[in-house]
Amino acid sequence: MKAMLLAMACTTLGLAGAPDLAPPGMRLVRNEAVVDWPDTLAAVRFVVAPAQSPTRRHELVRGEAFPVPRGPFANARIFAVPADAGELPTERDAWTATGWPSAPLPATLLHSVPAASAIHRVRTDVAIDGIDGATIRCRAVRRSQLDHAGNPAVVPSALVPALAALAGLALLVRFARQRRGATP
Repeated sequence: MKAMLLAMACTTLGLAGAPDLAPPGMRLVRNEAVVDWPDTLAAVRFVVAPAQSPTRRHELVRGEAFPVPRGPFANARIFAVPADAGELPTERDAWTATGWPSAPLPATLLHSVPAASAIHRVRTDVAIDGIDGATIRCRAVRRSQLDHAGNPAVVPSALVPALAALAGLALLVRFARQRRGATP
């Protein structure tokens, strides 16, 4: 509770950005993306910039994972920056004013999972297919949920809790019959 009040006070006073807290009993998940593009787009640099703080941009390296900006106002976009472009903009309106092709980053974020979940991070593989005028054609190819070691996380299905409930019900019925039979 103290941490929540401190985070709210810092946000109100403008000392820090909006807190990114997990609800009780939950754990935050690390979201990352890996972007790939064809060799025909070698003359272009790709940069991801969140709408809320475009100074926290990330220049993409083909095949390398990068953390996806989180928070309710991140709205990360991929920009196709000419290779000879000098200084990158620092304001959101300046990014838009450049006229560089852009598109929203096609990664669906997973904010938090139950504390007992095996999911530690979510990796989205994104493919850039081409550039059409002011738009980048990109798509999410694959979304993988990984455990702490980087292996695919095994997420239990609803079948396990349902079977446990059924077994509990069967035991209750059995004990109720035994109790009825033991009473004179």
